[in-house]
Amino acid sequence: DDGYVYCLNTRSGRLVWKYRAGPSDEKVIGNGRMISLWPVRTSVLVDDGVVYATAGVFPYEGIYICALDARAGGVIWKNDTIGDHAHELHFNGISPHGYLIASEEILYVPSGRALPAAFDRGSGEFLYYMQPSGKSGGTWALLEEDELIAGVDVSGVPRKVAYDVGTGEITGDAYAFFPGIDLVTAPDVSYVATREGIFALNREGYSIAEDEVGTREEEKRELRGRLRDLRGRLADADSQTRKALDEQIEEIAGRISSLTEEQETIKAASFKWEY
Repeated sequence: DDGYVYCLNTRSGRLVWKYRAGPSDEKVIGNGRMISLWPVRTSVLVDDGVVYATAGVFPYEGIYICALDARAGGVIWKNDTIGDHAHELHFNGISPHGYLIASEEILYVPSGRALPAAFDRGSGEFLYYMQPSGKSGGTWALLEEDELIAGVDVSGVPRKVAYDVGTGEITGDAYAFFPGIDLVTAPDVSYVATREGIFALNREGYSIAEDEVGTREEEKRELRGRLRDLRGRLADADSQTRKALDEQIEEIAGRISSLTEEQETIKAASFKWEY
């Protein structure tokens, strides 16, 4: 929280270099102690001889995204203008928190109250800001092939949303029939933590199961509409018509129940295990 990035010798622990991304050593009170006005609240990401770091959490005070030479600590590039865009972005802009993520070309900066922002790894140029669906945000993010999965919840309900890594556009909900709190992916399996437990999902099988569950959900939606119509006709029906309507209602209700059981069976088959 002092606003510096530190590089230490792995053998001796001695300081090799330190770098302050913010403009000064100005301090404020934070969590009951004095901290930098531009604290480092993200991880420090080191890749291919380059250190990526951020400083600042208050967009209107300035946000700093930088790339440093890992050996000497010299500045390769520094974006010190992204805070100027706070009025243009949801939830007043970027407030860097959490683990930095990088693809070959893009650096993703998660935020505490909003969704990640994307910067060019070579120049630091701001590329785009992922637009939330409702009140969505949080420090959690995961890069998976051509999607960035991000978010902690939407309006208080645990949820992960997938975004296209090239454009930042929403591609859909991520991976599960149920509210997820955390997610780790492997080539064949996705591990999902929920409030009820931990699930290992067969990724290929899950994709097929998701389609099958969705098909049955559409049929159930149509059947519920027919039920409402039939029940609405009961009030004005004579006894003979009422008997026929009751038989249809019972048949449709049974079909809905069967479809629900089929959905649960399909879901269970997509889990490799649960704990």
